[in-house]
Amino acid sequence: MPTDQPISRRSALQAALAAGGAAVLPGAALAAKADDRRASPKRYDMKKSINLWAFPYPQRVTLKECLQLARDAGFDGIELNYDLDNDLSPKSGPKEYAAIRKTAEDIGSPSAACARSCSGRTRSPTTTPPSASAAWSWRRR
Repeated sequence: MPTDQPISRRSALQAALAAGGAAVLPGAALAAKADDRRASPKRYDMKKSINLWAFPYPQRVTLKECLQLARDAGFDGIELNYDLDNDLSPKSGPKEYAAIRKTAEDIGSPSAACARSCSGRTRSPTTTPPSASAAWSWRRR
């Protein structure tokens, strides 16, 4: 039903605010019903990393290429593997470890962690010396 009176700016603004307020109210009611038990009292900056086993290393790509691929894929770091047949092994020393760290830092993909071989053929570089490790593995057989 048309009217002869034009719509004033004030009535147009009032109608827009009323419609906007009605649209916001249902969302505000849902937010008030949120489950407080799900809210964490602390917030942690989570980082995602990928294990070196996800790459065809050392058969097809180098460690540097793995680090670059992980960074390009959006990972914050990479979990290196301490094994007999790669760059991080019992054959390596502080010089090689420092070179790996520098390469990772230059690429912007720091090591998130270090995993040990699942085969049990290696020992951790930070724990027991080889003689004690060999004695321990002999006792558990």
